[in-house]
Amino acid sequence: MDFVAIDFETANECRNSACAIGLTRVTNGEIGDTDYHVIRPAELRFAPMNVRIHGITADTVSGSPTLDEVWPQIRDFIGDDMLVAHNASFDLSVLRHSLYSVGIPVPCVSYLCSVKLSRMVWPQLASYTLGYLATTHGIELDHHHAQSDSIAAAKLVLLARGETKPSCLREFATSCGVTIGEVYSNHEWTPSSAPGYRQTEGEAELALPEGYDITTHPFHNKTMVFTGKMRLFSRNEVERIVSTLGAFSTSSVSKKTDYVVAGALDLRVLAKGETESRKIKDAKDVISKGSHLQLITEEDFSELLFTPMKHT
Repeated sequence: MDFVAIDFETANECRNSACAIGLTRVTNGEIGDTDYHVIRPAELRFAPMNVRIHGITADTVSGSPTLDEVWPQIRDFIGDDMLVAHNASFDLSVLRHSLYSVGIPVPCVSYLCSVKLSRMVWPQLASYTLGYLATTHGIELDHHHAQSDSIAAAKLVLLARGETKPSCLREFATSCGVTIGEVYSNHEWTPSSAPGYRQTEGEAELALPEGYDITTHPFHNKTMVFTGKMRLFSRNEVERIVSTLGAFSTSSVSKKTDYVVAGALDLRVLAKGETESRKIKDAKDVISKGSHLQLITEEDFSELLFTPMKHT
Protein backbone atom coordinates (compact mmCIF):
# COMPACT_ATOMS: atom_id res chain seq x y z
CA MET A 1 0.00 0.00 0.00
CA ASP A 2 1.63 3.21 -1.23
CA PHE A 3 0.36 6.78 -0.80
CA VAL A 4 1.36 10.27 0.36
CA ALA A 5 -0.52 11.99 3.20
CA ILE A 6 -0.80 15.76 2.78
CA ASP A 7 -1.84 18.60 5.08
CA PHE A 8 -2.06 22.36 4.56
CA GLU A 9 -2.34 25.30 6.92
CA THR A 10 -3.69 28.58 5.54
CA ALA A 11 -3.05 32.21 6.41
CA ASN A 12 -6.69 33.25 6.20
CA GLU A 13 -10.10 32.13 4.97
CA CYS A 14 -9.00 32.10 1.30
CA ARG A 15 -8.11 28.72 -0.17
CA ASN A 16 -5.14 30.19 -2.07
CA SER A 17 -3.38 31.31 1.15
CA ALA A 18 -1.33 28.18 1.90
CA CYS A 19 1.32 29.04 4.50
CA ALA A 20 2.57 25.53 5.40
CA ILE A 21 2.48 22.06 3.90
CA GLY A 22 3.32 18.68 5.42
CA LEU A 23 3.84 15.48 3.45
CA THR A 24 4.33 11.90 4.63
CA ARG A 25 5.16 9.01 2.31
CA VAL A 26 3.88 5.48 2.94
CA THR A 27 5.63 2.70 1.02
CA ASN A 28 4.52 -0.93 1.22
CA GLY A 29 2.37 -0.08 4.20
CA GLU A 30 5.18 1.55 6.20
CA ILE A 31 5.72 5.20 7.16
CA GLY A 32 8.66 6.56 5.21
CA ASP A 33 10.07 10.00 4.44
CA THR A 34 8.39 13.25 5.44
CA ASP A 35 8.66 16.73 3.98
CA TYR A 36 7.65 20.10 5.45
CA HIS A 37 7.67 23.64 4.11
CA VAL A 38 6.64 27.00 5.51
CA ILE A 39 5.32 28.99 2.54
CA ARG A 40 5.02 32.73 1.97
CA PRO A 41 1.56 33.34 0.47
CA ALA A 42 1.10 36.04 -2.16
CA GLU A 43 -1.03 38.09 0.26
CA LEU A 44 0.60 38.46 3.68
CA ARG A 45 -2.73 38.69 5.49
CA PHE A 46 -2.94 36.37 8.48
CA ALA A 47 -6.38 36.17 10.07
CA PRO A 48 -6.28 36.13 13.89
CA MET A 49 -8.39 32.96 14.01
CA ASN A 50 -5.96 31.11 11.72
CA VAL A 51 -2.94 32.31 13.70
CA ARG A 52 -4.57 31.11 16.90
CA ILE A 53 -5.00 27.67 15.35
CA HIS A 54 -1.52 27.08 13.87
CA GLY A 55 0.71 29.82 15.32
CA ILE A 56 2.14 30.89 11.95
CA THR A 57 2.34 34.65 11.37
CA ALA A 58 3.48 37.04 8.65
CA ASP A 59 6.82 37.36 10.47
CA THR A 60 7.17 33.55 10.46
CA VAL A 61 6.98 33.38 6.66
CA SER A 62 8.79 36.63 5.81
CA GLY A 63 11.93 34.82 4.69
CA SER A 64 10.23 31.67 3.39
CA PRO A 65 9.92 30.64 -0.26
CA THR A 66 6.70 31.03 -2.24
CA LEU A 67 4.74 28.00 -3.41
CA ASP A 68 6.05 28.23 -6.97
CA GLU A 69 9.61 28.10 -5.60
CA VAL A 70 9.07 24.91 -3.57
CA TRP A 71 6.56 23.21 -5.86
CA PRO A 72 9.17 21.23 -7.88
CA GLN A 73 10.37 19.59 -4.64
CA ILE A 74 6.79 18.93 -3.50
CA ARG A 75 5.82 17.51 -6.91
CA ASP A 76 8.82 15.17 -6.88
CA PHE A 77 7.93 13.99 -3.39
CA ILE A 78 4.34 13.15 -4.38
CA GLY A 79 5.34 11.47 -7.64
CA ASP A 80 2.53 9.28 -8.97
CA ASP A 81 1.21 8.27 -5.55
CA MET A 82 -2.35 8.74 -4.38
CA LEU A 83 -2.88 11.49 -1.80
CA VAL A 84 -4.55 11.10 1.59
CA ALA A 85 -5.82 14.05 3.61
CA HIS A 86 -7.96 14.43 6.72
CA ASN A 87 -10.94 16.42 5.46
CA ALA A 88 -9.58 16.12 1.94
CA SER A 89 -12.06 18.57 0.40
CA PHE A 90 -10.23 21.35 2.26
CA ASP A 91 -6.64 20.31 1.55
CA LEU A 92 -7.21 19.47 -2.12
CA SER A 93 -9.05 22.75 -2.56
CA VAL A 94 -6.07 24.60 -1.04
CA LEU A 95 -3.74 22.72 -3.38
CA ARG A 96 -5.80 23.57 -6.46
CA HIS A 97 -6.40 27.23 -5.66
CA SER A 98 -2.88 27.93 -4.39
CA LEU A 99 -1.28 26.45 -7.52
CA TYR A 100 -3.72 28.25 -9.79
CA SER A 101 -3.00 31.57 -8.07
CA VAL A 102 0.74 31.33 -8.89
CA GLY A 103 0.20 30.10 -12.45
CA ILE A 104 1.20 26.47 -11.95
CA PRO A 105 -0.84 23.79 -13.78
CA VAL A 106 -2.75 21.62 -11.34
CA PRO A 107 -1.59 17.99 -11.67
CA CYS A 108 -3.99 15.10 -12.20
CA VAL A 109 -4.06 13.28 -8.86
CA SER A 110 -6.22 10.72 -7.06
CA TYR A 111 -7.00 11.22 -3.39
CA LEU A 112 -8.77 9.70 -0.39
CA CYS A 113 -10.39 11.46 2.58
CA SER A 114 -9.33 9.84 5.87
CA VAL A 115 -12.32 11.41 7.66
CA LYS A 116 -14.75 9.52 5.43
CA LEU A 117 -12.68 6.35 5.76
CA SER A 118 -12.63 6.66 9.56
CA ARG A 119 -16.41 7.12 9.69
CA MET A 120 -16.87 3.83 7.82
CA VAL A 121 -14.26 1.86 9.79
CA TRP A 122 -15.14 3.23 13.28
CA PRO A 123 -18.84 4.20 13.04
CA GLN A 124 -19.49 4.50 16.78
CA LEU A 125 -16.96 7.21 17.68
CA ALA A 126 -18.08 10.51 19.17
CA SER A 127 -15.95 12.60 16.80
CA TYR A 128 -13.82 12.28 13.67
CA THR A 129 -11.56 15.29 14.14
CA LEU A 130 -7.89 14.45 13.74
CA GLY A 131 -7.22 15.41 17.36
CA TYR A 132 -9.88 13.07 18.72
CA LEU A 133 -8.92 10.16 16.46
CA ALA A 134 -5.25 10.56 17.37
CA THR A 135 -6.10 10.58 21.09
CA THR A 136 -8.43 7.58 20.73
CA HIS A 137 -5.85 5.50 18.86
CA GLY A 138 -2.74 6.60 20.76
CA ILE A 139 -1.16 8.49 17.86
CA GLU A 140 1.28 11.24 18.84
CA LEU A 141 0.14 14.57 17.41
CA ASP A 142 1.23 18.19 17.47
CA HIS A 143 -2.11 19.31 16.08
CA HIS A 144 -2.14 21.98 13.34
CA HIS A 145 1.53 21.51 12.60
CA ALA A 146 1.23 20.38 8.99
CA GLN A 147 3.98 17.76 9.18
CA SER A 148 2.59 16.18 12.36
CA ASP A 149 -0.95 16.23 10.94
CA SER A 150 0.18 14.46 7.75
CA ILE A 151 1.96 11.76 9.76
CA ALA A 152 -1.13 11.24 11.91
CA ALA A 153 -3.39 10.96 8.85
CA ALA A 154 -1.06 8.36 7.35
CA LYS A 155 -1.03 6.36 10.58
CA LEU A 156 -4.83 6.45 10.79
CA VAL A 157 -5.17 4.89 7.34
CA LEU A 158 -2.66 2.17 8.21
CA LEU A 159 -4.44 1.50 11.49
CA ALA A 160 -7.84 1.42 9.80
CA ARG A 161 -6.83 -1.37 7.44
CA GLY A 162 -6.48 -3.67 10.47
CA GLU A 163 -5.40 -7.20 9.66
CA THR A 164 -6.79 -7.20 6.12
CA LYS A 165 -3.55 -5.89 4.60
CA PRO A 166 -5.07 -4.87 1.23
CA SER A 167 -2.64 -4.69 -1.65
CA CYS A 168 -3.44 -1.07 -2.49
CA LEU A 169 -5.27 1.94 -1.09
CA ARG A 170 -7.86 1.95 -3.87
CA GLU A 171 -8.80 -1.65 -3.07
CA PHE A 172 -9.06 -0.86 0.64
CA ALA A 173 -11.20 2.23 0.07
CA THR A 174 -13.57 0.28 -2.19
CA SER A 175 -13.95 -2.44 0.43
CA CYS A 176 -14.98 0.25 2.95
CA GLY A 177 -17.48 1.89 0.58
CA VAL A 178 -15.37 5.04 0.10
CA THR A 179 -14.81 6.36 -3.41
CA ILE A 180 -11.52 7.83 -4.55
CA GLY A 181 -11.56 11.51 -5.50
CA GLU A 182 -9.92 12.79 -8.66
CA VAL A 183 -8.41 16.18 -9.49
CA TYR A 184 -8.19 16.96 -13.21
CA SER A 185 -7.57 20.72 -13.11
CA ASN A 186 -8.29 23.72 -10.92
CA HIS A 187 -11.92 23.73 -12.05
CA GLU A 188 -12.55 20.02 -12.68
CA TRP A 189 -12.55 17.47 -9.90
CA THR A 190 -14.66 14.78 -8.26
CA PRO A 191 -14.77 14.35 -4.46
CA SER A 192 -13.77 11.43 -2.29
CA SER A 193 -17.12 10.30 -0.96
CA ALA A 194 -18.85 7.72 1.20
CA PRO A 195 -22.46 6.64 1.80
CA GLY A 196 -24.52 9.17 3.73
CA TYR A 197 -23.59 8.90 7.40
CA ARG A 198 -25.50 10.19 10.37
CA GLN A 199 -25.22 8.95 13.90
CA THR A 200 -28.56 8.04 15.40
CA GLU A 201 -29.79 10.24 18.22
CA GLY A 202 -28.13 9.39 21.51
CA GLU A 203 -25.38 7.32 19.89
CA ALA A 204 -22.33 9.52 20.49
CA GLU A 205 -20.75 9.04 23.88
CA LEU A 206 -17.54 10.41 25.39
CA ALA A 207 -15.16 7.54 26.17
CA LEU A 208 -12.92 8.65 29.05
CA PRO A 209 -9.46 7.09 29.47
CA GLU A 210 -9.24 4.62 32.34
CA GLY A 211 -8.55 6.43 35.59
CA TYR A 212 -9.13 9.88 34.06
CA ASP A 213 -9.83 12.55 36.70
CA ILE A 214 -12.62 14.72 35.29
CA THR A 215 -11.90 17.45 37.86
CA THR A 216 -8.72 18.25 35.87
CA HIS A 217 -10.65 18.93 32.66
CA PRO A 218 -11.10 22.61 31.67
CA PHE A 219 -14.88 22.12 31.33
CA HIS A 220 -15.37 20.59 34.78
CA ASN A 221 -17.81 22.60 36.90
CA LYS A 222 -18.18 25.18 34.10
CA THR A 223 -21.41 26.64 32.73
CA MET A 224 -21.73 26.39 28.94
CA VAL A 225 -24.09 27.77 26.32
CA PHE A 226 -24.26 26.45 22.74
CA THR A 227 -25.52 28.52 19.81
CA GLY A 228 -25.94 27.64 16.14
CA LYS A 229 -25.99 24.21 14.53
CA MET A 230 -22.95 22.07 15.32
CA ARG A 231 -21.40 19.83 12.69
CA LEU A 232 -20.11 17.02 14.92
CA PHE A 233 -22.90 16.51 17.43
CA SER A 234 -26.60 17.04 17.93
CA ARG A 235 -27.56 19.39 20.76
CA ASN A 236 -28.62 16.49 22.99
CA GLU A 237 -25.36 14.68 22.34
CA VAL A 238 -23.13 17.64 23.17
CA GLU A 239 -25.09 18.38 26.35
CA ARG A 240 -24.69 14.77 27.48
CA ILE A 241 -20.98 14.79 26.63
CA VAL A 242 -20.15 17.90 28.65
CA SER A 243 -22.25 16.65 31.56
CA THR A 244 -19.97 13.60 31.63
CA LEU A 245 -17.19 16.04 32.51
CA GLY A 246 -19.21 17.73 35.23
CA ALA A 247 -20.15 20.78 33.15
CA PHE A 248 -23.55 22.48 33.04
CA SER A 249 -25.32 23.37 29.79
CA THR A 250 -27.83 26.23 29.92
CA SER A 251 -29.99 27.94 27.30
CA SER A 252 -29.18 31.58 28.06
CA VAL A 253 -26.08 33.70 28.62
CA SER A 254 -25.42 35.35 31.98
CA LYS A 255 -22.49 36.65 34.00
CA LYS A 256 -22.15 33.14 35.41
CA THR A 257 -21.55 31.62 31.95
CA ASP A 258 -18.01 30.35 31.39
CA TYR A 259 -18.14 29.38 27.69
CA VAL A 260 -20.35 30.25 24.73
CA VAL A 261 -19.70 27.80 21.88
CA ALA A 262 -20.60 29.06 18.38
CA GLY A 263 -21.66 26.22 16.08
CA ALA A 264 -21.28 26.07 12.31
CA LEU A 265 -24.06 28.56 11.56
CA ASP A 266 -22.44 31.18 13.78
CA LEU A 267 -18.81 30.72 12.67
CA ARG A 268 -19.26 33.40 10.00
CA VAL A 269 -20.34 35.78 12.76
CA LEU A 270 -17.00 35.45 14.50
CA ALA A 271 -15.04 35.64 11.26
CA LYS A 272 -16.83 38.45 9.42
CA GLY A 273 -19.01 40.23 11.95
CA GLU A 274 -22.25 39.52 10.10
CA THR A 275 -25.68 39.67 11.75
CA GLU A 276 -25.24 38.21 15.19
CA SER A 277 -27.43 35.73 17.00
CA ARG A 278 -28.95 36.78 20.31
CA LYS A 279 -26.58 34.53 22.27
CA ILE A 280 -23.53 35.95 20.49
CA LYS A 281 -24.69 39.49 21.25
CA ASP A 282 -25.34 38.59 24.88
CA ALA A 283 -21.91 36.97 25.18
CA LYS A 284 -20.14 40.05 23.80
CA ASP A 285 -22.16 42.28 26.11
CA VAL A 286 -21.20 40.20 29.16
CA ILE A 287 -17.53 40.17 28.09
CA SER A 288 -17.55 43.95 27.65
CA LYS A 289 -18.53 44.27 31.30
CA GLY A 290 -15.41 42.44 32.44
CA SER A 291 -16.73 38.88 32.63
CA HIS A 292 -14.42 35.87 32.41
CA LEU A 293 -16.73 34.38 29.75
CA GLN A 294 -14.97 32.94 26.68
CA LEU A 295 -16.61 33.01 23.23
CA ILE A 296 -15.20 30.07 21.24
CA THR A 297 -15.81 28.23 17.97
CA GLU A 298 -16.82 24.59 17.59
CA GLU A 299 -13.24 23.76 16.62
CA ASP A 300 -11.97 25.41 19.81
CA PHE A 301 -14.53 23.38 21.73
CA SER A 302 -13.34 20.11 20.16
CA GLU A 303 -9.72 20.93 20.95
CA LEU A 304 -10.51 21.76 24.56
CA LEU A 305 -12.76 18.71 24.85
CA PHE A 306 -10.33 16.06 23.71
CA THR A 307 -6.74 17.35 23.95
CA PRO A 308 -6.35 17.21 27.79
CA MET A 309 -7.13 13.48 27.77
CA LYS A 310 -4.08 12.46 25.77
CA HIS A 311 -1.81 13.52 28.60
CA THR A 312 -3.21 10.96 31.06
